[in-house]
Amino acid sequence: MVKKFSVERKMGMFCYILGVILKTA
Repeated sequence: MVKKFSVERKMGMFCYILGVILKTA
Protein backbone atom coordinates (compact mmCIF):
# COMPACT_ATOMS: atom_id res chain seq x y z
CA MET A 1 0.00 0.00 0.00
CA VAL A 2 2.76 2.41 0.96
CA LYS A 3 4.75 1.69 -2.21
CA LYS A 4 1.68 2.10 -4.41
CA PHE A 5 0.85 5.40 -2.71
CA SER A 6 4.43 6.60 -3.24
CA VAL A 7 4.32 5.75 -6.94
CA GLU A 8 0.96 7.47 -7.37
CA ARG A 9 2.31 10.57 -5.62
CA LYS A 10 5.34 10.61 -7.94
CA MET A 11 3.11 10.29 -10.99
CA GLY A 12 0.88 13.07 -9.68
CA MET A 13 3.85 15.40 -9.20
CA PHE A 14 5.19 14.49 -12.66
CA CYS A 15 1.81 15.28 -14.27
CA TYR A 16 1.59 18.54 -12.29
CA ILE A 17 5.06 19.67 -13.38
CA LEU A 18 4.36 18.63 -16.96
CA GLY A 19 1.14 20.67 -16.92
CA VAL A 20 3.00 23.74 -15.62
CA ILE A 21 5.64 23.39 -18.35
CA LEU A 22 2.97 23.11 -21.05
CA LYS A 23 1.16 26.14 -19.60
CA THR A 24 4.27 28.34 -19.63
CA ALA A 25 5.42 27.01 -23.01
